[in-house]
Amino acid sequence: MKPKKLVPTSQKNFIKALLVARGIKISDIAKELNVSVPTVSLVISGRDNSRRIKAAVAEKLGFSPEELWPEKQRQGGK
Repeated sequence: MKPKKLVPTSQKNFIKALLVARGIKISDIAKELNVSVPTVSLVISGRDNSRRIKAAVAEKLGFSPEELWPEKQRQGGK
């Protein structure tokens, strides 16, 4: 029997799952960028847009921001 593939229910959950799997804490990203934890969470969830935060999260996960937030990148950002 083949193992089931993990299909994320949303992009936010996918990104958060990657962070957890790699032992990366949102609080550490926030501290490095001198922003609040809620700000990083809002960007991850797509409810806020910051190129700097997206770039930091993507770099830590080994992706480009465009790969993690494809639809949001076309709309620009802070």
